[in-house]
Amino acid sequence: MAQISSLPDWMADVDLDGHEITGDIPILRDAARCLKYSRARAHDYDNIAFVFGSAHRQGGPVPFATVPSAKVAHAIALERNQDDVSATPDQHRLLAHRALDLPDGRFRYEFLASDDLLRVYIPDDPAGTDWIYSLSAPPESIARDFTARDAGLNLSSSISANLPKVAWLRLPEILEGAGFVRGGPTIFERSATVLNDAFYVFVSHRWRTTDHPDPDGLQARLLCCQLFATLVEAIRIAKLRGLKEPRRFSTLLGRPIGPHGSELAERMIVNLLRPNATTALLDQLVTECADLSDFVRLGGTAAAKSEAALSEITHLLSTRPTLMSLVERIYVWYDFSCIPQAALERPDVIDSALESLVGLQLLGCTVVMLDDPFDYLTRAWCTLEIGNADLFGGNYHLLTGSHRATASRGSNEHHFIMLMEDRVHLIWRGLLDTIVFRSQSTEECMRRLGLEVTKPTDLVKIFDRLCLLPAPSKIHVDRSELLTGTIPYPALIGVTSLFEVWGRSIDMQNWIADAEAYDLDFTGATTIRSWDNASRPSWRDYPSFESSDRSPNCHLAIIASCEGEAILWAAEVARRKTEIEAATGKRVTSVSWVATDIVPVGTLAEARLSFAPIFADVWIVLSLSTRFEQCGTTNRIVRAAIAGGHEMYVLMIDQQKENLKRIPAKAVKPPKGQATDLPIFAGGVFSADLPGVIESVTGYGS
Repeated sequence: MAQISSLPDWMADVDLDGHEITGDIPILRDAARCLKYSRARAHDYDNIAFVFGSAHRQGGPVPFATVPSAKVAHAIALERNQDDVSATPDQHRLLAHRALDLPDGRFRYEFLASDDLLRVYIPDDPAGTDWIYSLSAPPESIARDFTARDAGLNLSSSISANLPKVAWLRLPEILEGAGFVRGGPTIFERSATVLNDAFYVFVSHRWRTTDHPDPDGLQARLLCCQLFATLVEAIRIAKLRGLKEPRRFSTLLGRPIGPHGSELAERMIVNLLRPNATTALLDQLVTECADLSDFVRLGGTAAAKSEAALSEITHLLSTRPTLMSLVERIYVWYDFSCIPQAALERPDVIDSALESLVGLQLLGCTVVMLDDPFDYLTRAWCTLEIGNADLFGGNYHLLTGSHRATASRGSNEHHFIMLMEDRVHLIWRGLLDTIVFRSQSTEECMRRLGLEVTKPTDLVKIFDRLCLLPAPSKIHVDRSELLTGTIPYPALIGVTSLFEVWGRSIDMQNWIADAEAYDLDFTGATTIRSWDNASRPSWRDYPSFESSDRSPNCHLAIIASCEGEAILWAAEVARRKTEIEAATGKRVTSVSWVATDIVPVGTLAEARLSFAPIFADVWIVLSLSTRFEQCGTTNRIVRAAIAGGHEMYVLMIDQQKENLKRIPAKAVKPPKGQATDLPIFAGGVFSADLPGVIESVTGYGS
């Protein structure tokens, strides 16, 4: 039985209408009943999330991925014996005639085949408008509206250091040694000087046996073949686009357009090709790669089926000196080969490995050898490695780690990709439950997350390391997000004008980019280390008699990913209120928070949604930088404040520099709405339902 105590006391009165907590999951839809039912039926975080999602049935195109949902999707894929066949258009549709540009008026679109194809259609169109475009050659209206956005620079490109107790393998060593060899006592004696023009790869993987992680050499073959194929891909893209030309991102779609490769290939262009190649050398590389199409087919996974794959790569490189010069600049960290294995029983070696883990991953890219995703996600060490990679903006890359029938196209299955993407959100909620709400022990947290270690003494050490990680920098946006807490709105425009205001289009990204910027480092608030053991409700007034300051009064609105995160940030705001006031020159008179939770599996202090009219002159909106770009709730709150003619500050909590942006008040005529009181919505409101529930109360539509 799950912990119903993780919900507020008033939830005891929520009626489940006699639904049994066994058998088929009922369709409940109501948020309060879904919350209570999911926690009555399940205990671990994955299963609570699965039951909750199955009960509310609000999921949009990208519902939250759990282990149970991925198992269902994988079983379906196995039946079809191919990955996501329904999402891949047949050749007839790809070759069909299509308009040169997007249709006029309203249309819808979706991404197909690993996001590289765009389907454009008009619902209920008698003419049957339904076109497919490649993002490599998009229609003109998309192609002309872009921003230059290269893959990131690795830290190795900008530092000079000789790292103690660190060893790297050159890729040719793995090729010539026919796989990974056991790390000996002298492994740390080799040079560990960081080279600015080298490409560093940290390998996260399962140990397939207790004695050897790769007893048959399969991981080594798949790793080397895919790295080799990715390098060839990077060379091809660099030639098509231009060696120094940055990748283009569509402003409308938020996806790369024009010639572009996988994220790992783009990293190689920026961090390996550009430092080591000239235009003339690039031409030579293209010539040397001209006849490699068969070997790099399916991303190199087809070649890896041969037990002689590593020697075949060595043979190919023997007649390609320019390509070999790049392969020699690729360095790999693989624990079995890069740590003295005989010393692993010593606690100081484990502690040293934990200390160096973040630095090793920060230097370059993390690649995940995904062979058995369900088992991989039970490994506490692997989870820590994924968390570290997410710390650096999600700089990890999923490689195929086994010859699965459902991954026969050379790429990992979509349901496994989404499962890995969403994992950090579950981990974060487990940590918040343990530290902020103190609702469980460390051991219970790790059990509910499904994490295991070979050595019991490692469990607490890994948990402590997980607690050093900040809130996930990426967000998952979907219509099924559950809103709880308090949504503020300008009293001047009233509730009944919210529909009109929310419907207005603003280019927030450009507004923020052009705004006057200040430094107000709040990144410490993103980690649990900042917790001060003080509970923070979703609304707090600071009455004027608390201060003699007569500066313009200000409301601070927090938008967080879950209630635990919101409370964590609100505590930091209370602690550093005077710093905020000094930076803005405004007096904070009220603070609110709202959680927009894609996976409400953690403790909920409020579990309901309220609305509050704001009479303050100035607004400060605090959230992750990604929420200002992608989050509908954040956009609605900002749009309402702008419509009210208020001066505004945007505080991006995950950035250290130029993260406080001032947006002057706009000369607008605020819409005249009515100050209708809104009820408190028990259990919260799903994002998709928000406009409808307000309409039902106010009687006004959009």
